[in-house]
Amino acid sequence: METSNWIWICIWIVFTPFFIGHCLSKEKNGGSASKKLRKTAQHLFWLQTMRVIGIIIRIILSINKILSICLEIIMSSFFLQFTQATLVRRAASHVWIIPKTHGLGFNGYMD
Repeated sequence: METSNWIWICIWIVFTPFFIGHCLSKEKNGGSASKKLRKTAQHLFWLQTMRVIGIIIRIILSINKILSICLEIIMSSFFLQFTQATLVRRAASHVWIIPKTHGLGFNGYMD
């Protein structure tokens, strides 16, 4: 979805309750129907506010998830390089270098 669509959705979610409340407050007759509509507009305002807060929390959590995945990839690649270097070092240190004995056996005695 394009960012302009998201902007229009956010504008609609935020400003619709304000518009309804504004239209209801301009109404001249103070009958029970307009009070009910005003209460409905207030409930709609809080519902839309909670919806916006939920969307913001979801965006933050998705950004957090993306950042944690990136961090995990970076750390795993670093750990893999570190592990490979450590394994190469350990393998190099465990290589048995057998000296030439010039006819002597392993103990230094003649076979």
